[in-house]
Amino acid sequence: DYLLSHAIENLLELKNFEVLNIFKNCTKNMSCAEIKQYFSQNSIPTKKQYIEVCKNKTAELFSTILESCSIITNLEQKKAKNFGILFGICFQINNDLNKESAKIDKLNGIYTAKDVLGIENTELLLDNYKKEMENLIKNFPENIYKKNSPIFCRNLS
Repeated sequence: DYLLSHAIENLLELKNFEVLNIFKNCTKNMSCAEIKQYFSQNSIPTKKQYIEVCKNKTAELFSTILESCSIITNLEQKKAKNFGILFGICFQINNDLNKESAKIDKLNGIYTAKDVLGIENTELLLDNYKKEMENLIKNFPENIYKKNSPIFCRNLS
């Protein structure tokens, strides 16, 4: 939260209201998802509900950052946003497979994908999102960042 507020402070210097509006929506969506998750404590979500929380919290931040960067640099906004969503969901699923993180979540009454789907199916879900990211990034322009992407180096897990 601190880093996000600091980022917004720096964004004000850009004087780009489109980017500021995207960050405003991001903080609103993340806050709403956090509140929804709080009131859902101690109840196991469906797969759809779990993905929705991932999308509206973690993925929202990644997609906002990438979409904003695409606006500032005049790159394809929709692809950047979609990649951020996929990356954020992958990031959260991968984090939820971490034993320590899952233990803390469970103590707080938060259930993750492995509680809903089991470990094996959660790993399959993560692989499916990674494949979607790989398919999306294939159409990105060739450059040093794409060449060294963890997706193509298979180091994302």
